Amino acid sequence: MPQDNGGHERVHRIFKREAIKPVRHTCRQQQPNFDGFQREYNTERPHEALSQETPRSRYHLSPRRNLDRLPPLERPGHFLVKKITTGGTFRFQHDLLYLASASSTRLFTAWRGDSGPPPTAGDEKSDPGSEDDCPRDR
Repeated sequence: MPQDNGGHERVHRIFKREAIKPVRHTCRQQQPNFDGFQREYNTERPHEALSQETPRSRYHLSPRRNLDRLPPLERPGHFLVKKITTGGTFRFQHDLLYLASASSTRLFTAWRGDSGPPPTAGDEKSDPGSEDDCPRDR
């Protein structure tokens, strides 16, 4: 939002001053600067949006177990599952179609219009998702 731009720019300016400069020759050499900034930003600096508390003081570990891998998606039989190439394309019938190169090596699930009504937004089996055995982001 436009009213937030000043805050975002300030955080970027502070991050650049404290974590990026001076620029090191390798990522490994730069990492201690990033770690120090993250530690200070989350544990020492009060945040106005948190009533002058630190993010660490508000963080609570989730009681839910974090899975290393997501369970395989269950897709209804009338869904088409296509693998996206590294170039961001997939074949449909006899056509080569472009989806997005950012989706490469993922699976794409599509609803076939001739197979009944489209899935509803709340139907968990309608989630197109990504590759079944893709590691979960942490």
